[in-house]
Amino acid sequence: MLHTELRAALQRKIEDLLWGGPTMAPVLECLAGHGDALLLETYDRLLLQSPGAPAALALRTRGASPDPERLARCAPRSLGQVLLLVRHARNGVAAHDSGACGHDADAAWLRHQLAAQRDLWRVVLGYGDTPFDNWALHAFTAAQTANVEGYLWIAVLFARVGFISPEATLAVHDCLADGWLRGKSTCNLLAVDWDARWDQPLEQVRADLQVESPPSTDAARRDAALMVLQTPGRLPMQLPEMFWDMVGSVVDPATITPRIAAFGITYDEALKDACARAILLHDGQVEVAAQPWPPRVDINSLSVHPPDTLGYEYYHLIVDNGFDPEVLNPDHVTGYHPGLDGTNRRILQTHEVWHLVAGYSTSPLHETAISSFQLAQFGHNYSAIFLATTFMLLLFSVPIFADPIMQVMAEGWRHGRRTRPLMLIDWWSLWSRSIGDIRVEYGITPFESVIPDALASSSGAFAGRSNPRDANPHQLE
Repeated sequence: MLHTELRAALQRKIEDLLWGGPTMAPVLECLAGHGDALLLETYDRLLLQSPGAPAALALRTRGASPDPERLARCAPRSLGQVLLLVRHARNGVAAHDSGACGHDADAAWLRHQLAAQRDLWRVVLGYGDTPFDNWALHAFTAAQTANVEGYLWIAVLFARVGFISPEATLAVHDCLADGWLRGKSTCNLLAVDWDARWDQPLEQVRADLQVESPPSTDAARRDAALMVLQTPGRLPMQLPEMFWDMVGSVVDPATITPRIAAFGITYDEALKDACARAILLHDGQVEVAAQPWPPRVDINSLSVHPPDTLGYEYYHLIVDNGFDPEVLNPDHVTGYHPGLDGTNRRILQTHEVWHLVAGYSTSPLHETAISSFQLAQFGHNYSAIFLATTFMLLLFSVPIFADPIMQVMAEGWRHGRRTRPLMLIDWWSLWSRSIGDIRVEYGITPFESVIPDALASSSGAFAGRSNPRDANPHQLE
């Protein structure tokens, strides 16, 4: 179990993102003082095994960030000159140095370097100094170096939008997924010899390192999200005991889904209302809300469909695995919230269809990925808290899995954001069509990941199926 003071620090940061300033300093200090020694050693090893670590250690005699006089001699629009201007604009505010979080001297030095190079990376990557830019940069850094500070920001922000500010889900998950995926697609910046580049034009540096520009953002959406994120909130009253009981402990993958689904019983009406409003922020969901609920699925009627049809594949997925096509009694999936009941009913009925058409297997790894896909598609709050709990749990139990899990979460999110709203499709009229034809007609590309699906097949460390078969229907949102 997590130390009580570490739990308190994490919870306080989730509830007030500005506690201790716009950094993770108080949580990192608590982790250094109250974290499990084996856990801290694991984070040291992960950092030392990151792709850029050997080259960075070999360059440790070079200056990662020269003094202002050296930068002042650089030509206009050079890397050094732009970095100096950014430093002046930030009034010398330095990033928090998390070097003390571990015990290995080399790992501590690398963390010092990450803090020293933070503004340098910001300049090269084209990030500004808004909270969302900072969070994207943390995700980028975690993707490149397995940096514990970046991981903690991801975990805290996931929990914040899952349990307190669901209407900020789109902006936060966009930001973190983009930062993470940029981190994986960009050459490792920790390994770059910056000493030879201060006088180069910034655009040349970016071209040489093949750094892509940051994605365009919806400024209005971010502004609205920032208002709720920077306003202190509270976790539902009965939730902390249930949540922290799972985090940092050994969890049976077979029970994680109903346990997470049970968090929903702690929600008050205001949080349920916020979850309902969050859904309507997603493309197509206003139209979905106006549609009648889909009919029940008669699984036996689908047995007549020939191979290579959606009906055939769906029939065998359900029957061969002993699944219930309705998951829960449709007559009982009501009463939680009028703005959420219909969404509950639809996703319970179509979750397995989405697996087939969107190209997700039923392995634990892909169940995590499709949870992120569902969250991107329609703001499914159950998916949000599933991802938040799974990621936080891994950070404090088996952090070696944090990287692949975050990778499929980011990939699933991007896939969901780039795919048309699947809830608008009348799947009941498509049973006789092939999945390939359906994908072509609706522009659906199957999910692809750089993480082999087999990675999760033999590991009990990953969460079980995200389809909440054993949950109370009034706990799903």
